[in-house]
Amino acid sequence: MLNLLLIVYICLFVHLFSIAAAGRVASVRLLEISIGMGPALFRYKKFVLKLIPIGGYVKFLDSQEHYVSDADLPFAFDQLSLVKKILVILPGCAALLLLAMALNGADAWQDFCTFPMQFVTGALSPFDTAQTLLHTASKLIQTSGFLSLMGIVAAKLAAGNLLPLVSTNGSQLIIFVAQRLGLVKPYPGPIHKFVAIVSIACWISWLLAIVSTPVIMVYGL
Repeated sequence: MLNLLLIVYICLFVHLFSIAAAGRVASVRLLEISIGMGPALFRYKKFVLKLIPIGGYVKFLDSQEHYVSDADLPFAFDQLSLVKKILVILPGCAALLLLAMALNGADAWQDFCTFPMQFVTGALSPFDTAQTLLHTASKLIQTSGFLSLMGIVAAKLAAGNLLPLVSTNGSQLIIFVAQRLGLVKPYPGPIHKFVAIVSIACWISWLLAIVSTPVIMVYGL
């Protein structure tokens, strides 16, 4: 399990720092990189490492979120064109997929492609399909070598970050396009609310699946 936690931290690092590097190339001012959630374990300048290895974010200067002077406006993320915004966000998932392919070859592409359907079907069936997927994941964690497991996790995280859920790159890309087309109202508009409801429902379903796993294993339900 410690191996898995370390792997998740490494993958989050690769994902978020790739986005930060792309932002730097696009001349966007970086404010903070935060890996994980919960209490901070380590801080250094603009970098924060938190206790729970779930999620994280890259915060750029953005005039839609706070006041930005006219002199700093050219360095704000929201001033980028749609294409440049996409090119800043996508490298995070691309770097994870490249890492996965470097470690596991063609199998990484299969792990990447199958994850969206696995996530959706598991969320729709927390006491059946999700249990099978969790059992398979548990076996992989126990039997896979460190680098092989890292490749699997990297591919799955790359695919997961492209799903249209709250705080994922996928939802960001959808909102960027919708804003460009004039379809999105200021937060919290209908699209934001819909994404939030779907995300909460999915995560509650998966939480039920994880919590109920020991009971199902004991009683053979």
